[in-house]
Amino acid sequence: LVLGAGVALAGGDPTLAARAAALGVCTGPASAAVRLLGLDPYGAQRILAELAPEIDDCGSLALSSTASEPQSLAADGAPALDLRADHHLTTEVRLFAS
Repeated sequence: LVLGAGVALAGGDPTLAARAAALGVCTGPASAAVRLLGLDPYGAQRILAELAPEIDDCGSLALSSTASEPQSLAADGAPALDLRADHHLTTEVRLFAS
């Protein structure tokens, strides 16, 4: 919701917001893989660039589902990820801090 509002305020359209959301889903794990596994950051960026058409397709597919009723969507959120993130903040050993 916030991403969509930000894109709209910047003059973007829903297609751009959907593409940005799809890209964000990919860049987060890529960044974590670089930090946790010590992967080459340029290699990770190269892979993301190669995946650009698929990421755009994912954004387009997400955009096409906005015409559907909310009940028909695959999921309305990912609460387990939020719960695990909260738990991660309180654990003694943390993988990394951002």
